[in-house]
Amino acid sequence: MDELDLEGVEQVDEDQLRERIATQERGSFLGIQWPWTEWPLYDRAILRRDLERIERFYRARGYYDTQVGTPRVDREEEDDDRGVVTITIPIEEGLPVAVRSTNVLFEPQPAGVAQVPVVIQERIRRAFPLHVGDVLDEEEYEAAKTRLLDAMHEASYASAVIQGDVRVDPRSRRADVVLRVRAGPVYRFGRVEVSGTGPLPRSNVSSLIEIERGTLYRASVLRDVRNELYDIGVFATVRVTPVVLETERRVDVRVEVTPGRLQRLRLGVGAAIEPERGDVHLVSTYEHRNFLGGLRRVRAEVQPRLLFDLSSTEQELTVRPGVLASIGLRRPGFFERRTWLATEARYDVGPHPSDASLMRHLFNVSLGLERSFGELLFGTTSINYELYLPISYEAADEALDEALIEPWAFPYLQETLRFDTRNDPLRPRRGVLLSANLQQAGFVVPSTWDYLRFGLDMRAYVQPIRGTVLALRGAIGFLRTFDGPDGGPISKRFFVGGANSVRGYGFGRAGSRAIDCRTERQDAPAADGETPPPSAQRTCSEQNLGGTASWELGLEIRQTIVGDFGVVVFADAGDADIDGSIRPDYLHFTLGMGLRYYTIIGPIRFDVGWRVPGAQRVGGELPNDELEPDLDVGFAELPISFHLAIGEAF
Repeated sequence: MDELDLEGVEQVDEDQLRERIATQERGSFLGIQWPWTEWPLYDRAILRRDLERIERFYRARGYYDTQVGTPRVDREEEDDDRGVVTITIPIEEGLPVAVRSTNVLFEPQPAGVAQVPVVIQERIRRAFPLHVGDVLDEEEYEAAKTRLLDAMHEASYASAVIQGDVRVDPRSRRADVVLRVRAGPVYRFGRVEVSGTGPLPRSNVSSLIEIERGTLYRASVLRDVRNELYDIGVFATVRVTPVVLETERRVDVRVEVTPGRLQRLRLGVGAAIEPERGDVHLVSTYEHRNFLGGLRRVRAEVQPRLLFDLSSTEQELTVRPGVLASIGLRRPGFFERRTWLATEARYDVGPHPSDASLMRHLFNVSLGLERSFGELLFGTTSINYELYLPISYEAADEALDEALIEPWAFPYLQETLRFDTRNDPLRPRRGVLLSANLQQAGFVVPSTWDYLRFGLDMRAYVQPIRGTVLALRGAIGFLRTFDGPDGGPISKRFFVGGANSVRGYGFGRAGSRAIDCRTERQDAPAADGETPPPSAQRTCSEQNLGGTASWELGLEIRQTIVGDFGVVVFADAGDADIDGSIRPDYLHFTLGMGLRYYTIIGPIRFDVGWRVPGAQRVGGELPNDELEPDLDVGFAELPISFHLAIGEAF
């Protein structure tokens, strides 16, 4: 088998259709059939059965008149005595069957059982997703029945039964859908039984399950219990099963768990490359998921690093060591079952991200509470303390930002709120993510700064067609200082540019920067008897200042090519201003492309961003634009930047 052409497919997803048939063409990557690509075999008997499968596929999607023609088989002989075939299957889709009417009927309750309230009946009818005019799709019809049954269980009718009847008129291509609901009595929760805890105290697990006996049964409560037990991170499997006791009109709950490994030690390596900087690091992580009992989770991590300063115009490579260490403790069921106690200490020593010539210590400790509100909303509140100690500053010029060279310390409060409907946090295809962060420092306690900081990040994902994802991002942030050095702590400023931001720029370069240039007079060598001509050498030093106000916009079109490989086309824009202004005319507009290889820890990606000439600032040039590094490709210098990283940009 070389190629398989399905001719005339327009109204259904061709990729789904190809997955339903056994005859497959030879695979390719990036449109190329490589020599090692496996050759599937051509089988006429299988092809005949595939013609029936195609008709059945269309019928299930409401196309009852679809006609599959006789396939055309073109044979060719190869030099190695191997024959290859190209098959074309003509398909006439016809017109679909549409829904003419829908009706949800509630059967009368048996004697002694109260009738279903009218309010609940109307709620159930509104939950039915099929409407007049929709194409009669079997999968959507079965999903609609399941949705109605879930709605009945959520209304406490645990023994509800739903039967469907679909009458299709082939001549008029219309269908009438009738669902009959046998509700049964209202049920309440009964006993909760927990098993399989192994070395973990059963009482600790039971205390995290908040199901009060005698309360009305709701299916969502069982889903919440399952999700909350998984979130603890101790159990490899969690099974929550309702046991319906019809004679007693109650639902007992059976919770079966299987503990995973309670202790883990992991070692690994990592690397990142961006314009002007890169790093190579080791990762060692130790985790105990039942520390001192009570399902407490302790996690310690140490990352020794080598950080490369690639910003020198003289092609010099500067390597500086660094260490990132952290230890954290999280305890579930603090105060009540959904609240976690979380504390963490972090230590970072090495070059400052915004100025590689500065070595510094950075300490941060936090103590807070975390809580989920249902399946979609999550919030935290914490008290934090940060200490910054500069080690040395190696730049030849005098430092340009007091916040870099002076030690400082401040306590601050932090609150976060996250609303997340994404189907997969590592590889989202649909849903939204809204996150807000608020910080307050000083005011009533000794602090280098009194400030307020607010950040808002909004992301949305849609899948218009199979294999293609449209991702959108918008972000805005403000930092307002009321007391202390201007600009606030540099660790709390907003930096725009880099692998997860505006990708035509290096980290923090799409925003305010300080430039200090000097001209030094030098004497050039002279010939005998001549006066040496003077010369001048101009040198400039630079700092990324970050911003006290920022905005960002991003758009990505993510396309799966084959298997775990994909490509991305993106557009980024944004700015960070140290003076606290939102500057919509400072676009820093970037277009680019990227490659993706998807793994279980997220995609490994390589992105290349192009700073579009004339689109960096509306009506003018960016300050010191001539200092922005370009990529030298030998015959030209191009305004592009590249990024190698793990995880999606957003």
